[in-house]
Amino acid sequence: WFLIGDRGRLDDRGNLYITGKRAFYIEVAGHKVDPYEIEDVLLTHPRVREAAVIGVPGRWGTRLKAVVVAEDPAPESAELRRYCSEQLADYKVPHEVEFCAELPRSPLGKVLKKYLL
Repeated sequence: WFLIGDRGRLDDRGNLYITGKRAFYIEVAGHKVDPYEIEDVLLTHPRVREAAVIGVPGRWGTRLKAVVVAEDPAPESAELRRYCSEQLADYKVPHEVEFCAELPRSPLGKVLKKYLL
């Protein structure tokens, strides 16, 4: 059984992976932003394999940071920001895009966002 609000994904073989909860928001410029919405948009880019979005402290408040595992060749961060701006409101576009080889995960496969800061 899965509780309502759980998020997951199916792989090519039909295996279900629970990746987290839906009810998590980041406050950005007075707006509540769902990081999973931004991750879903990033994952539709053809050269993005995995993505995680977190809030990081900035000079004028919380800023959005996307951490991306990209296919080879990796897209430019400006290209991903432009891609997001075509599909999301301006305040939901990540301020920063960081690329990494893999996202940190728990033994159960959940992305450990606390290590992405």
